[in-house]
Amino acid sequence: MSEQTSAEIVRLPPAQAVIRDHFLGWQCRVRQHAVRQGGGRPSDGMRPRVLAGGAEGEPEADLGSVTVLINKREPQEATSQFRHLARKTHDPVERYQGALKILSEAYYQK
Repeated sequence: MSEQTSAEIVRLPPAQAVIRDHFLGWQCRVRQHAVRQGGGRPSDGMRPRVLAGGAEGEPEADLGSVTVLINKREPQEATSQFRHLARKTHDPVERYQGALKILSEAYYQK
């Protein structure tokens, strides 16, 4: 067996961090697009299909789609913005439009 060079070795934690960051970036872009172009409705990119693995030789069971949510680690600022919006008006249309404005501007930027 030949000795591997450091360039050939995959270090799992750094590789996982890169994959995670790319995935979250993609998910944020999908959500920005949905908010800006689709009125906030979940797109297919936010709704992965769930498959339950069957026993060896058996087919997987399709359990349908689930909507994936992304929450901020530090939600205090966003929570206060949404709370202010909810207190500002009792009109559900205004609340919805205000929430879409917040989400489409900066919410998914970081």
